[in-house]
Amino acid sequence: LLSAAVEGVDGIVGAVRAPSLRRALSRLPAVLVSKNPGLSAGAAREWVRTSFDIGVEVCRLADGRYRVLRVAELSGTTAEEIWLQDIFTFSVERTAAEGAVEGSFNASGTVPKIAAELASRGVEIDQAAFSRPPSR
Repeated sequence: LLSAAVEGVDGIVGAVRAPSLRRALSRLPAVLVSKNPGLSAGAAREWVRTSFDIGVEVCRLADGRYRVLRVAELSGTTAEEIWLQDIFTFSVERTAAEGAVEGSFNASGTVPKIAAELASRGVEIDQAAFSRPPSR
């Protein structure tokens, strides 16, 4: 995964096991620094942020099914972490009688920067998909 990103490959899809997306993103710079001793932690964080546009957090819920819990854009870095801007999140609403976890996937109202890039390449994206639903 990291080798492909270092080589500048476009369209990388990678997976990292971690308790959360934030924890996964905190591990990648540490791996880079361990393999490249001259690289600072801050430079490694910035490299990870610029190498990946979107992060997807998948979790196995109590009913045993895997669900996407979060889709977030890697939006910046600090000296300590990579910033995430949620695009979509899954909210658990209830557990059905047979144990199935039910919920909804909601937009945060943020349109990711990658949407403009995809549109410039001719990919049609319905901007309404990123709109926040009205409050009840």
